[in-house]
Amino acid sequence: MGRDIAAVVLAVLMVTVWFLDPDPLPRYAGTWFTVVSVILGAASVIALRWRRSRATAVAVTLILLSTVFGVTAGPSLIALFTVAGYRPLRTTVTVTGLALATVPVQLVLGSPLRGDAVLPGMVLLCCLVLLSVTWALVLRSRRELVASLQERARHLLRERDHAAEQARRDEREMIADQLHDSLAHHLTLISMSAGSLSYCADDIPDDLASVAGTVQRQSTEALSELRDALRDLRQLRGAQETTDAGFTGDLGRSLELLVREVRDAGQDVALCSRIFPGLNTRLSEVVFRAVRELLTNARRHAPGVPVTLDVTASTEGGVVVTCTNQSTGTSSGDPTGTGLIGISERVRLYGGRLRTITTDGIFTARIEAPWTP
Repeated sequence: MGRDIAAVVLAVLMVTVWFLDPDPLPRYAGTWFTVVSVILGAASVIALRWRRSRATAVAVTLILLSTVFGVTAGPSLIALFTVAGYRPLRTTVTVTGLALATVPVQLVLGSPLRGDAVLPGMVLLCCLVLLSVTWALVLRSRRELVASLQERARHLLRERDHAAEQARRDEREMIADQLHDSLAHHLTLISMSAGSLSYCADDIPDDLASVAGTVQRQSTEALSELRDALRDLRQLRGAQETTDAGFTGDLGRSLELLVREVRDAGQDVALCSRIFPGLNTRLSEVVFRAVRELLTNARRHAPGVPVTLDVTASTEGGVVVTCTNQSTGTSSGDPTGTGLIGISERVRLYGGRLRTITTDGIFTARIEAPWTP
């Protein structure tokens, strides 16, 4: 708004100065010329109202009129300034060329100069045209630079907000992974142990059998509530991992302790492991988590069924985990299958894959991943 007012005020001053000293007048000047000049002077100032919306048309019209009526020369410079500041470069060059081309015509026809005054007048008008265009281009460049910096600042703010949101999602996902891998594992062991006591109700005191039943029922309910919470926590899986509490740093040793723990809880597991030293620690932890999840799924989907677990890790054959058990066709497990999805995604981070197949009632889960030192 302030710039528009300044442009109008400047145009009024230019028109006023022309009326105060219109010499040299063209040969065709007369009363009609003065009347038309007054009208065109006022009209040229009013036309600047459209100097942005119709910048090219206003500039071209005023430039052409200035060759015959010098009163429009000042407003034409302002219109040219607007073209250079807001229109494409090709348009700016074209309109500027038109303004420079009309300078000789204006000096000969509209404001006729004689003798030695022609060349200085031509140089002065050309310099005014070029100065107006150059100034507009400089301001335009500065305006675009400021706009670019502002957009970049907004982009950085959006990236910062996105990174913060991503970090929150990754953290929630990591918590969900830990809860699913650790807490769900131990809850199923508790439920399984309490269930084993309930089968021996005739051999133990009634109060102990009642407590065992209560423990089994509450652990099952807790496990169900945990799965509901996991569905709410799972937003977007991230690659961020933390050290698992059950992982000792040695894959072979960790697997032996895990199998011993589930055997003590009543699960029949046959383990065969051949692990070469030097396997990547993070991949070892991923394999440990995968084995624990497979054993948890076996207890959940096929309780009481023996499980055969084979784990090999070598530089030649890579990492291969095979978990086999008979499929009972019943399941009390997590219907969403988030456990197997979690295994698959973790293994895929290391270039591996998870495959599951059921053949003749035998369920087999096989994990393959390249050796990572």
